[in-house]
Amino acid sequence: MNDVLARLGITALAERQLPELSGGQREVVSIAQSLVTRPRVVLMDEPTSALDLCLQYEVSEALQSYAAESGAVMILAWHDLNQVNTECSVIILPHNDLKLAEIAVERFLRVPVSCPQFAVKSANYSS
Repeated sequence: MNDVLARLGITALAERQLPELSGGQREVVSIAQSLVTRPRVVLMDEPTSALDLCLQYEVSEALQSYAAESGAVMILAWHDLNQVNTECSVIILPHNDLKLAEIAVERFLRVPVSCPQFAVKSANYSS
């Protein structure tokens, strides 16, 4: 457990009660609780959306590190294209009658892609 707390930079929170924590601290504690069980598959919906920029970076680094070290599959829902660009290698989109389309991040961000039935559309973001 201590390695997960250290990885997320929240060792100092270990002795505090949940009502004493800020919303962002509670979010990181929730992520720590998820990782402490050493899951092989991690499913999270915007895990850093409630965090300040510094904590977003620390948590993102910790999740990437956990995945690399454990071999766990990380399935994360992101709505921020900046996070998608830095955090993801593959994007899976709903497409035609709930079938999934798998698209490399580079293609999604550089070539217009559209899934109109789910209001998903990307534009060319290359510089």
